[in-house]
Amino acid sequence: MKKQNLALLVVVRSANKSGMVKTYIRITIDGNETECYLGQIVPKEHWNNDLKRCEETFLEFQTINDQIEDALNEIRAHFIVLSKTNAFLTPEEIKSAYLGSSNSYPGINDQASNNKQSATLLQITDEFIADFEDQVNEGIRSEETLKQWRATRKKIVEFAKFHFRKNDIKLIEIDPSFGECLYRYLTLKRSAFLKDETNKRRSSNLGEAAAKKQIKNIKQLIAIGVDKSIISKNPWEKFKTSGGEKEVHPLELQEVLTIHSKKMPIDRLDEVRDLYIFQCFTGFAYKDLFQLSREHIVYVGLGQEPWLMKERGKTKVTEMVPLLPIALEIIEKYKKHPYCENTGKLLPINSNSNYNGYLKEIATICGINRNLKTHLARHTFADIMLNVCNIPMEDVSKMLGHKSLRTTARYCRVRKERISRNMKAVNELLFDEKGKLKLKRIA
Repeated sequence: MKKQNLALLVVVRSANKSGMVKTYIRITIDGNETECYLGQIVPKEHWNNDLKRCEETFLEFQTINDQIEDALNEIRAHFIVLSKTNAFLTPEEIKSAYLGSSNSYPGINDQASNNKQSATLLQITDEFIADFEDQVNEGIRSEETLKQWRATRKKIVEFAKFHFRKNDIKLIEIDPSFGECLYRYLTLKRSAFLKDETNKRRSSNLGEAAAKKQIKNIKQLIAIGVDKSIISKNPWEKFKTSGGEKEVHPLELQEVLTIHSKKMPIDRLDEVRDLYIFQCFTGFAYKDLFQLSREHIVYVGLGQEPWLMKERGKTKVTEMVPLLPIALEIIEKYKKHPYCENTGKLLPINSNSNYNGYLKEIATICGINRNLKTHLARHTFADIMLNVCNIPMEDVSKMLGHKSLRTTARYCRVRKERISRNMKAVNELLFDEKGKLKLKRIA
């Protein structure tokens, strides 16, 4: 029988919205072909389509090109071994052998073992992000969450350079000490390590909450390696970061009123102050506040009460917030603002960095010794609704656009004053002035 011919070609798919392309190997045998996803995601501008390799202009080019070369060599090896015992091979059989799902010839288990030995955390991460990106394009997952996973990937590369002195981490290199080392890097060592790095916009150490989020994400990625049988168990599944969950203390209502009533020296601070007050009485996060237009004002019920209703960008849950008079006043104030008229936006909002920068000035002017940030207003709204206005947590959760009450519970802690106020009402309902049960009245 005629000898079969194998041809391999590295190809990339068209770039997604972020300008990233996925790498594949096209396996062709005598005109029949299939494709195998390699797991790398490369910026389109750094891909050399003539050489079929990542260019040196990309920071991780060597790691990516080495992985491509290893994959090509492994596929050729599978073809050679399988050809000795099979007169006719299909591209799908070679692909299956490469992916470790074939046991049809001696030595395949050894080769599969080698694949597992060389599997890396970035390979798992890139494959996960690629799948997540497809879900974002289908409208199933959030673009904001995708950005967070890309940020996690950057942290993995950073830590690989810091701890392992290379651009990637083999899954078999991850041991029980990995979690503690990573946590210390993120919270204590990161700033110093990145101080001399180029093209780094931010090089600060992470706060405890941010570090925990990164560790949670990386745990999830390592768990995928366990599911794929690359490693037998997650070596730091039981790792817990030190300290409890950091509580965010909202602004007191009196502080909110001070900000509201203080006369600002210049217009830009006056606008930012109004936007912040608007957040404190609606609970909208910065991104959703930025996207608000008059179309999001909906009139509800027989009384035609004005509500703000918008699908939250992060959770895809609709926020539904009745507009209080103070929020309506702010909307009316900026109805004819040039920015709002030209863009169709509901309010004249700055970039997030400028917004937070101006808030520092406002805190100083108002004599408030707090680090005012846009997201603190969201916590403050939750606290006012729950503890001052006695709104049930389920209603607060819906207004905030949360998926679960667990998230809402982190935003608004039940204060002693609320418990005391509610127990006073219980006391008046159940007991008379002498402290005797009103048994007959209750019955």
